[in-house]
Amino acid sequence: MNTQYGFEVKHPTHWEVLDDSIPAQVKLALRDKKYSGNIEWPGLDIVTGTPGDYQGTQGDFKGALASKIFPEPINEARESPIRIYFDLNGKRIYASCIVYNTNETLALCNQILSTFRFTK
Repeated sequence: MNTQYGFEVKHPTHWEVLDDSIPAQVKLALRDKKYSGNIEWPGLDIVTGTPGDYQGTQGDFKGALASKIFPEPINEARESPIRIYFDLNGKRIYASCIVYNTNETLALCNQILSTFRFTK
């Protein structure tokens, strides 16, 4: 999916990719196409960095959970992003899932993140 930066993920066909790269980091945002044109939307952000770097797509990741999957199920109203990070091949991967109270979005975020791999 993002061969320019050396990684890929697989996503459902009804989700679209919003590539927003910034210096020293790669940000990849994905969302359901039905939210195209909306300023706020449920979906998944993935940011690469180096261990010790806590800046990402939605501000500070210092409070993020060290995990390769987003915790589930949602038992309470949740409107803020769920943030996690993990290390893979010497890189730190940050991920943020914005769910707006839907377990379906959370499950899709986990499904997509589980396919993350480096291509280089």
